[in-house]
Amino acid sequence: MFTRKPYVDSCINEYQGIKLISLSCPKNKFLEAIVHTYKSVLKAREIRPDVLHIHAIGPSLFAPFGRLLGMKVVVTNHGPDYERKKWPFPAKIFLKLCERLGVVLCQSGNNYSKEYRREY
Repeated sequence: MFTRKPYVDSCINEYQGIKLISLSCPKNKFLEAIVHTYKSVLKAREIRPDVLHIHAIGPSLFAPFGRLLGMKVVVTNHGPDYERKKWPFPAKIFLKLCERLGVVLCQSGNNYSKEYRREY
């Protein structure tokens, strides 16, 4: 599992039997998840996991990239992030694009939102 250095102590290498790999990322609400996910997909390519599991609609932008690199990709969306008040209009449009790419171009998808279950 890839963790973000600003939030998880990089000295912690394992949690309940799961190997943790700490990656740096900018602490910025517009770039943090995107940069971290990009670095994580590249690192996953080196490790060669059975499945690349991407969480949330912003990071799902990289589902096609993971597939292009030869990985099986699963995307889990927890809800429509673009409806959150914190995002300005251009970010909401970008998140909707990421959502579509992730849902259409992954091998399997999961969602935990009632809104998503109705839509997809």
